Formats: sequence, C-alpha cells, structure tokens
Amino acid sequence: MARPRTICARIFEKIQDEALASGAITPGMVLEMTNASADTVKAHATAGGNVAPLLVAIENELKGDGTDTNYASGDRVQYVIPRAGDHVYLRVKDGQNVAKANLLESDGAGAVQVHTADTESLGADSAGNLTTIYSNQIVAMALEACDMSTSSAGDDDGWVLALVV
Repeated sequence: MARPRTICARIFEKIQDEALASGAITPGMVLEMTNASADTVKAHATAGGNVAPLLVAIENELKGDGTDTNYASGDRVQYVIPRAGDHVYLRVKDGQNVAKANLLESDGAGAVQVHTADTESLGADSAGNLTTIYSNQIVAMALEACDMSTSSAGDDDGWVLALVV
C-alpha cells in the first residue's frame, strides 16, 4: 500500500503524548522509552521482544507534517498509545511478506514482522542461563496484506493497516 496520510486510522479514544527522540524515528514505528523518566523514546530495539505498552510514532500534526516527515534525534516525537481494537498503520520490515490476519511483532528496529512463536522450552541452557520467554510480543494483527519480500530500505509501500491486540 502507498504511504498513508495518517498513522491513526481508527482510534476510539486517542491517548497521545510526546518525548524527545533518541535517534531517527519514522512515523509508524513501534517505540520504547529509553530511560526511567520516560522523556526520551527510540525505535523498539528487541526483535520479538516484549512491547508493553505499545507506543507508535505518528506524524507531527502540530507542525502540519505528514507521514513522510521523519523525526531527527533530539526532536519532539508525537506518539499514540493505541489500545486493543484500534487501527493504526505500522511500518513493515523489508523482506517480510505479511498476509491478512498474520500476527505481528517488533523487528527490533521500529518496524513489524510476522510473529514467530517461541519454540524454546522453559528452563535453562547447558550453561545454566534461564530461557527468556516474552509474554507481550504480539502487538497487532494485519488487516491487509503487505508484500515486502523483494523490497529494499526506503520502499514507500512498506505499510500495513493493523488491528491492535
């Protein structure tokens, strides 16, 4: 799909906030707080990791910017905290082929990828390290298909309309 005009397709009660960017951020990216005071955000950095709460960068509507205007490090980033049932547009990782109804998780760089279920069993590895199990890794379900399997960085079609779960 071509670049959407807005990230928030259907939000029932919009919860919006802002924080300073700790690195470059594109509208539609999944974000995470970078410190305990919650005044800076960055692209979510753990592929398949927990995402709680879900924070999604939106266009800077206060300046009239569209979804094609990125935030630079140090800029004030506008973001929403969508809830279950909300519809948002999310960036899709290059190389992914998302089908309608696929569950989506963070790709570790702010985009989403098709969810891969954990196959590790509970317990410890041979060195005694405990296995990490992520319980909040699914962020949304795709409401449409998005084939980025042959795409490279900067492809403007890398968007999926997603239902927040």
